[in-house]
Amino acid sequence: MHSPHGGSYTWEPVGDMLRSRGHHVAIPTFPTTATGAYWERNVNAILRMVQRPSPVIVGHSGAGPLLALVARWSESVRCVYVDAGFRKDAGVHPKLPLVERGTGVVPAWANDADLAGLIPDAATRQRLIQSIAPFPREYFAEGIPYRDPPDRSVYLLLSRSYADVAATARARGWTVREVSTANHYAMLAEPERLADELLEVRA
Repeated sequence: MHSPHGGSYTWEPVGDMLRSRGHHVAIPTFPTTATGAYWERNVNAILRMVQRPSPVIVGHSGAGPLLALVARWSESVRCVYVDAGFRKDAGVHPKLPLVERGTGVVPAWANDADLAGLIPDAATRQRLIQSIAPFPREYFAEGIPYRDPPDRSVYLLLSRSYADVAATARARGWTVREVSTANHYAMLAEPERLADELLEVRA
């Protein structure tokens, strides 16, 4: 699961590597329109893909608050939080400025210059940027109902920005794995390394 506002291309290179190793991988696409709450549509989009026994659900960044809601409806699921938070309160986070694009808005960091320090390959950066769909402003202002993260979850820490969340996970008794010298978009900067890490933590 990529962050709902972080670009559907986020996990594609890692997904391809895991498939080449014989694993079944599904990556959801989140709808840009909603007849009700956006978060409900996002949860349903994920649940439609969780059809195998004992699935492992991986969520990055803003997808974190959705993991517990998905786990509620899927038996024997195991969650992997990758630089992801546990809650999303109503309102636009002050560290997430928005800019207009097309028929909606996207995070202001969704540009080549800001991503260059995280993703060295220019073609990869462009594919990520192109995959970031514009949403109405109310999408970013919407809160997600909090549900306690499920037991037996694991945490993969990529950047120091999520160190406090990882500390909370460790206090819950989870396995916490720190990926040294990585960054928030390590799954695009070093996809093979992230594929290896995911296989390690889900074992």
